[in-house]
Amino acid sequence: TAGTTASLATSLATSLAASTTASTTACITAGTTASIVTSFAASITASTTACITASTSACITASTTAGIATSITASISAGTTASIATSPPAPPPAPTSPPASSPRAPPPRQHHRQHHSRHRHQHH
Repeated sequence: TAGTTASLATSLATSLAASTTASTTACITAGTTASIVTSFAASITASTTACITASTSACITASTTAGIATSITASISAGTTASIATSPPAPPPAPTSPPASSPRAPPPRQHHRQHHSRHRHQHH
């Protein structure tokens, strides 16, 4: 058990470092980063569970690398497609823009709704 835990930790650290380097270059957008984190966690959980059962350091290294490679490819494709669709010209300003405009949009709508409900009350 101790040996399995140690080799698991080592292989996870190695594959994390390798895939982080690979994905950082391609994934500058926040959406891509988020999907990588999600798929990362899923593939690590899946491969770790399988390999603890098999308890082989070689299996842990192989399946973790394979699972992370697959999920990174998928999430980079998905995240890149999404971010290209959202903002092709300039990715850096895009993440700052939506949060700023989102809070400003709801207050006028809320006022409108209040006005509407008062109107309905008078009608009733």
